[in-house]
Amino acid sequence: MVLIIGGGVFGAMLLSGRRELLKRRRALSVGAFAEGTVASIVTDYLGAAPEREGRPADPGTPIQRLMISFTDAAGTPVIFKERLKPAAGVARGAYFSVHYDPADPKGTATVASKQVLDAKLAESARYCLVSGAAVVLGVLIVAGVIPV
Repeated sequence: MVLIIGGGVFGAMLLSGRRELLKRRRALSVGAFAEGTVASIVTDYLGAAPEREGRPADPGTPIQRLMISFTDAAGTPVIFKERLKPAAGVARGAYFSVHYDPADPKGTATVASKQVLDAKLAESARYCLVSGAAVVLGVLIVAGVIPV
């Protein structure tokens, strides 16, 4: 049962992330581009968890993210958090070529290259297959097809 629920939840999260990657990949293919500037560098915490049931809070792993600003083709200023390009070695004020879909500049903007996006898409496809296999395995065990 744990395999079914865990695999299903994990798969749903992966599909959501994959959809975001596909939007950014499309922006590289058919979107517009502008020159962007690193407005700031912020810290996110991966895996952070609040205090629960007597367990101490887990602050997570700190990771630096770039906040990049640019002006889209309509003249609207846009600031977005780049999640695919590491902030290591990048200073505030650095310039990047920003690719985006004019229909959703903030939601699709990226400074990542086509190769980076393709690698992330391939990785997410592998994880989706593994989570799908976990769900199928769980269903087969619960149905009694695979004896435990």
